[in-house]
Amino acid sequence: MMIRLCFLLFWFITILLFSNISLFLCFVSFLENTQQANMVKLWVGGTSRLSVPALAEMVDKYGTVLSIIKKGPYSFIELEDGASWEDAVRDLKQVAVEEQEVTVQRCSSEYSENTKWPVSAVISVFVKVPSEEVSQHVVAVANGETMKRPSQHDLYLRFGVETLEEANNLVARIQGNVADVKAFIGAYTRRRPIEMPLPFSIRLSVRPHFVGAIIGRGGENIQSIMSKSSAVVEVSSKHEDSPTAERSVTIKGSLNKSTSAFSEIVTVMAENDDNPSLNLYVPYEYVGQIIGKQGSTIKSILEKSGAKVDIQQSQLPPEIQPFNIVSIAGTPAEMSDAFTLMAKKFASSYSRNLQDQFGFEPEVQALFRVRVHFPAELAGAIIGKGGSSVRAINTQTNAILSVLTADEGTNEDSRICEIKGPHISIVAALSEILAKLKSVGCAHFTLSFTAPPHVIDLVSAQQQTLSRESMSQISVVTEDSQNFVFISGGLSSIKVAYGIVQQKF
Repeated sequence: MMIRLCFLLFWFITILLFSNISLFLCFVSFLENTQQANMVKLWVGGTSRLSVPALAEMVDKYGTVLSIIKKGPYSFIELEDGASWEDAVRDLKQVAVEEQEVTVQRCSSEYSENTKWPVSAVISVFVKVPSEEVSQHVVAVANGETMKRPSQHDLYLRFGVETLEEANNLVARIQGNVADVKAFIGAYTRRRPIEMPLPFSIRLSVRPHFVGAIIGRGGENIQSIMSKSSAVVEVSSKHEDSPTAERSVTIKGSLNKSTSAFSEIVTVMAENDDNPSLNLYVPYEYVGQIIGKQGSTIKSILEKSGAKVDIQQSQLPPEIQPFNIVSIAGTPAEMSDAFTLMAKKFASSYSRNLQDQFGFEPEVQALFRVRVHFPAELAGAIIGKGGSSVRAINTQTNAILSVLTADEGTNEDSRICEIKGPHISIVAALSEILAKLKSVGCAHFTLSFTAPPHVIDLVSAQQQTLSRESMSQISVVTEDSQNFVFISGGLSSIKVAYGIVQQKF
């Protein structure tokens, strides 16, 4: 009897305990849902030139700012009082903030899942203070955290922290001890070095006695040059019929990588000759970029670098000799400065050319991804022997190309070339790929890419208008719960269409 009573008492206590736990969990869930209901995350496009304080000022009247994540051309802002987010979306649609046009839209739930704090983010706590006296109080409460005032926003203090947890603790400490201040967490991704693509590989001609120094024993020097510059450097083979003839040195890479490799090469040359010199082969269509109007550019290059530069005008038509020879001589520093000034002209001209092709100016820093769809039988033209074409485009444009196989989202009749990287590199690589496809007889092209919510909504609503303007077919397709913008048409029309859609970003 006693055992039965103990057993019943045990079950009674167990049921009571679990029922209370369930009630507790329900209460916690209710609190979490309530908290989420009082928060809203906004997507803001066009923020590449705006600071975190400028973004905070932009949305200040619509609710308390909890955090701002700045990712180059777009940002995410989390507000505590979400009741007036509709007003922010309505009022801030394509308005100018500090001469920068922005667009604001609420993040959908699935899009919000992708707005995690960047691993490489620089995290700070921003505090808006009404006076210098309050500012001093905030600094004292922060207790030694690194502080500075963001430029052009004297009412804000910025405290650098290492982790998100430290940021949350600092915000709580400041708001708990100082009245009349607004504190929030701000983060931005670390800027990558600007890697502008060059329109061609750099080809140099050097005298035979420099070649051994550039290569080094067992290839030691050339490997060191490539390691330091991240460029690809190749030296032509010696001519058996003419062993004393000059040899070609080819540098493949972006602007920064190529100028770095050039500097390393001329430094090695100077260690073996007090008067180093070399020839640079410049494609016919780019010679004008370094001459300038009435010789103004070459005069500036000579004055700024101190090098001896001579442009040998070809007497042959471009069909026979498609380049001009530019001789460069001087100290390693002078030669490097002269080449860098020229290379910047080449890169700038190439960027303008891409802008003319696609009708918009690509962001240098913005990271992006584009896919080119093409028939499977043309894969060889894109890949090249042993992947040589893909590697060459990767090196030259600073983009990352990969051709997906049938089990990676394509079918037997088609292939996808995926391009990732800074947007300007993607546009450069895209131009190269489309040209290759055209050269092997492709007349119809298809591109696809993901886009922010407001772009997806705009394209969905204006498909016919955008298609008519670009003389292509523009549509939104959902694949694996993700929205893609698809563009199909001829070579010129898809470039125009791509530019039109990108301007909506």
